[in-house]
Amino acid sequence: MRNLGRTISKRPASDAAKRKLWVVISLVLLASLVLGGTASASSVSERIKPQPGVLIVAVGEETPASEAGLARGDILLAIDGDMVNTAAELQHVILMRDPGDT
Repeated sequence: MRNLGRTISKRPASDAAKRKLWVVISLVLLASLVLGGTASASSVSERIKPQPGVLIVAVGEETPASEAGLARGDILLAIDGDMVNTAAELQHVILMRDPGDT
């Protein structure tokens, strides 16, 4: 049996690792707000025509997303050819990359 665990480093996390964590946390919070808000997910889906991709509702200043040119209102369709249609798919694609990947 192979050990898949990783040693936790005592070194401070790199800026890239912190940004990756920030993106993932932001996605989880956004998903919680959308799904836990006053409107139910079904009532929202009845009023909005489904489209492919993930709508970007906010981009923090001086973040990797802003440096890449992403802006509020953009629709993210894929990352490196991996299609994303939900926040969960986007989170998965981001987590499969190493900090600093471009």
